[in-house]
Formats: sequence, C-alpha cells, structure tokens
Amino acid sequence: MFNETSDLQWREPSSGRKPSETRGTQLVVDPNQGERTMTEPVTTQSVVSVPSKPVVAPRGITVVAPKIPAQVHVAILIDATGSSGPFAQGICRTSEMILRGVEAKAAKVVCLVQIHRDEDYGQMPCTLLIAGSVAEALDEISRISFEGGGDADETHAAAVLLALNSVGWMANARTGHDVMVLMTSSESKPVAGISFSEIGKRIQQQGILFYHVGEPTTNLKAMTDAAKGMTIPLSNNPDAGECARVAAKCAASITASVSRGATVPVTV
Repeated sequence: MFNETSDLQWREPSSGRKPSETRGTQLVVDPNQGERTMTEPVTTQSVVSVPSKPVVAPRGITVVAPKIPAQVHVAILIDATGSSGPFAQGICRTSEMILRGVEAKAAKVVCLVQIHRDEDYGQMPCTLLIAGSVAEALDEISRISFEGGGDADETHAAAVLLALNSVGWMANARTGHDVMVLMTSSESKPVAGISFSEIGKRIQQQGILFYHVGEPTTNLKAMTDAAKGMTIPLSNNPDAGECARVAAKCAASITASVSRGATVPVTV
C-alpha cells in the first residue's frame, strides 16, 4: 500500500489479519472464604482508563495493573543486508523483545514490517506486513533472509522515506500513537534532493516517535536529532544480554512516551 507515485519497488505484503486481542482474567476475592476465584476471560477492550491511585489489594494478592488504553502503531524497519550471523540473530531477537514489551503494556499494537538493503545494487526496500498483529510481525521477521548489500553504506534513509510515504499503518492521531524503529548495521547513504535533517524534520512533523537502534553514525545521528528521536546503540556482534538490554530500554521508552502522551521519546 505505497504511494503509487513512488519509483520504489515492493512485493505484496501480508494483508494483516485482525490483530488478536490480548485476553486477561478477572480476579475475584471471596470475603468469607479468603480464596481467589477466576471469572470468565475478558478482553483488554474492557479497560477504559488507568486508575489515578494505586489499587489496594487484600494481603497476599497481587493485582495486575490495567494496560495503557491506547493503540500503538509500530513500524519496524530492518537492515537486511548480508551481515554477520550474530547481528542477524540479534536483530530478530531484539525486534521480538521490543514488540513483546510494548504488547505487554499497551491495549493494542499494530505493526508494519519493512526490510531494506542497498538500492545502488538493485536491492529495493520491501514491505512485508502492513497493519498486522505482533504475532504476524514476528512471523515475518523470523523468515527474513539477511543477504545482499554491496559497499559499506546502505540506503537506510531511503527506507525511512518509503515508510513515511506508506499508508495503512499509521494511527488516528486522536486514538493512537505512531512509532518508528530503524534497525541498522552501518552508515546511511544520502537521498538525492533531501538532507538527513530534512527527513528527520518530516518524521517529527508527522508526530512519530523515532528510535534508531544500531551503531551511531554521522548521517543517521543528524536524522535522529532532527526527528527529536532516540539512538539506542546496538553493536554488530550483539550477545543475548546486549539484545535484552537494548530491547528493554526501547520498549520502556515507547510505553512511557505513549502513557504520558509525549511527542518525543521519553528516557527511562
């Protein structure tokens, strides 16, 4: 579902089935027996507000706080060039933990998954999923083939522009929040006719919370700074611990930003 005037090529993405709703269970305490019983499962749609004061539970019983009553639309843009095995595995692992982390806190998560390599070598960006569920996004990410590329730098900025011009994944400004996570392993090549700062300003003007996950570079820093976004360093040879730390930081910032209605990523 791209802007048809774009000369970028793409393959038919997954249509995105209706995102499954996370289900929970109501906890009931019998004052006479002091026992806990479970009622029928309820959907997160029954949560309409976040209590302004902590919920006081009977002693020995843990009350799970309701989810943030918001829709979070997350675009995951992945550098799928032929890189080291640890980086490819790390990107998939980190993406999953970020999406799982946001899904655990937000009432609804809608995903776009897009991969890119190097347009200078005929490797055009490809959108794998539009407006899909977290489960669908993780399925697409698990099947990515990390290959191609050419010289050291890749066309990351062009991929960001493609996502900005895509339709169907962004939220209604009154009911949802848009997030873009760019995952890279190298510097970005420029895009003819537009600077990195100008691309960043477009991201910020569209109200998108922007995160760059990868090695900080000059061009990508300029874009991220102009977007008032956040850079979260991830090495090209990450172990499981590094992936977990990066994902936790990103997911925590996304959920904190959404819960506060922030227009720029919140540091937590």
